[in-house]
Amino acid sequence: MANDTEIAKDQYDNYRYCYDNGHDTWVAVAKACFNFWRGDQWTSRDKAKLEREGRPALTLNVVESLVRAMKGMQRALRNDVRFMPVDFATGDDARIRDVLWMHIQQMNELDFLETDVYEKGLIMGRAY
Repeated sequence: MANDTEIAKDQYDNYRYCYDNGHDTWVAVAKACFNFWRGDQWTSRDKAKLEREGRPALTLNVVESLVRAMKGMQRALRNDVRFMPVDFATGDDARIRDVLWMHIQQMNELDFLETDVYEKGLIMGRAY
């Protein structure tokens, strides 16, 4: 079993690998995508130019409705976990595992977290 120092070193090595291989670039792109989804689609420079020209900076947020639609599809089509009796596991074993799985799923708010991670992935390209 790994000790705390080894675990910390592994986590740091993973962090450095991600950072050195484009994570900071992804963060900039993800921020722009998130702002666009949020309705903040104009740079301050563009807004100032439009204001000088007397034109409005309209924001037609089609992305938000698309993300909402995709989240609805994900919720409707997500898979449920069910255990079946096989080999030495009986029907009672399968029912107990079903109940245990449902309890763990509810305690961890899996339905909410799964949809939240899916939404972040749609908006920013990846989610953890």
